[in-house]
Amino acid sequence: MDKQVLDDIQDIMKINRSNFQRLQDLNECGRRAECQCADVIDRLTAVASDLNERLTELHLRESEVDTEQNDIVQRFSYIETQLDELRQKVHTTKDISCNTVFAHNSKDGTYRDVSSKDSSVPKHGSVVRQTHKYFLSGNEKTWDTLAQKTLDRARQITGQLECVATVLCLDISESMASGNAWNQAMEFVNDFLSGLEEYKIHNEDRIREFVALVTFGHETKLQQCLTNRFDDVKKQLEQMPLGGPSPLLGGLMCAKAGALSGKNGPSVNGLIIIQKIIVVTDGRPTETLLHAGPDAEDETKHEQTLTYLAEAIDEIDKKDIDVSFIGVGNYDKNFINIMASLSGELKSFTYKDGRRLARRGYLAANLLFQDLSLNVTLNTAMTKEDEEDIQALRDRTERFMERDFGSKFYKEIKGSEIPILGSRVRRGPDWNRGNLDGNRPGTVIGHIESDQILVLWDFNDWKMVCRYGDAGFDVKVVNEPRILDEGENFAIGCRVKPKSDMSVEHNLSETGVVLQVADNKARVRWNDGTIRDYEYGIERKIAIELC
Repeated sequence: MDKQVLDDIQDIMKINRSNFQRLQDLNECGRRAECQCADVIDRLTAVASDLNERLTELHLRESEVDTEQNDIVQRFSYIETQLDELRQKVHTTKDISCNTVFAHNSKDGTYRDVSSKDSSVPKHGSVVRQTHKYFLSGNEKTWDTLAQKTLDRARQITGQLECVATVLCLDISESMASGNAWNQAMEFVNDFLSGLEEYKIHNEDRIREFVALVTFGHETKLQQCLTNRFDDVKKQLEQMPLGGPSPLLGGLMCAKAGALSGKNGPSVNGLIIIQKIIVVTDGRPTETLLHAGPDAEDETKHEQTLTYLAEAIDEIDKKDIDVSFIGVGNYDKNFINIMASLSGELKSFTYKDGRRLARRGYLAANLLFQDLSLNVTLNTAMTKEDEEDIQALRDRTERFMERDFGSKFYKEIKGSEIPILGSRVRRGPDWNRGNLDGNRPGTVIGHIESDQILVLWDFNDWKMVCRYGDAGFDVKVVNEPRILDEGENFAIGCRVKPKSDMSVEHNLSETGVVLQVADNKARVRWNDGTIRDYEYGIERKIAIELC
């Protein structure tokens, strides 16, 4: 590796550390009367620009060094991140109003103007006024690049942590200091974290809940990597100033990095509990690339901003991460509703639902360890809200199943040794899914791979991918008919035959198995391998009947 390159890197890092210390000193003195900091800030800005040029030159020389040694690449990434933070801190310090200071009352969450009354106001609780606009270079993909760097750094800390991750993505823009927004945001966060702490006692032997903290505003970054020390998250927020714009796109990208920084969600009885992002905001995003400046929306860019946010949420969804939006203060209800619909969240939550959302993880653990019916044995009585949330969990999992395996439903791999569609099965010798099947039979409704099948269980109509081959046998074939519930005409797994007084394509002696029931139609797989849809339950159009 080129020694001169390493020497240059060390030099740049040393200058950066010095600059950060000087900025910290400026933040302490910047509010004092007759402060003479403007010239110093201008010099720091020039230094940051010079460092950026030097780093660019080093990038050009990077191809001259041994590319197999990634140490230099990691140092480049670290310096670039430092430069980004340095520029933002310079802008923040430069834009702080020396005339307006707000103190935060940690007991009731309120702010008061103490500019002329108290010169010893602590830094936390202040409102950062940014008047000059600063944009990220490049396009919206710049946030992806910064988020990837965030993810790389976070993984060095979290390693192979396996947990249920929730990322609290908080709006700390200037507008959050009005309309009681920050008070409500803190109420939600405190209730949520207190709820996690409470349910952790019951859940620790099943799943581990961890939380990360992301902010977007005058600081758009991952503030806290995944942790189960929930009080640490609360303390960080007690010292958090408000200010700057509302780059929600950047917040979402950083939150995605936080959610992915641990190992994939834990497998419980063979199922994955997916990660979550909870966005707490007043729903007034600014331009996507504006990372410092006034918190005022450019209405001419509103539709463009929505488009980029929709793409970001879709990208997050493809990573199997849930996104929920909590509106606070005088929030834009229309915007919050649009975001909720994009994320597939059918239920709207408020800042009063912190404990309810914390309980969702507890419910998910009980569901997966016991069964997926609504009759779950919990340590406390199940409420109507619990029933709604359990159904939402089932609907969400069903949506992911449709998305990932929908093309495999009712499709058959011909000539394979796996059970044919319509086969009846029960848990087999390698079953490891707890009581998700209710210890009852199910029906094969799809072939995923040559050694994987899709089974729908009689117990709860839950679809599940099961192994059937060299990797193991989760199920075995049985000869057990589907038993109908009272009032049912047909159900998946029932054996049927053509109705004698109707014109059907098959011989009256032939039988088949129902694979799908929907909208007075039944999809049947006949013994000859053909699959067709038939109407039932409508006068003079009943084409099939039970055997």
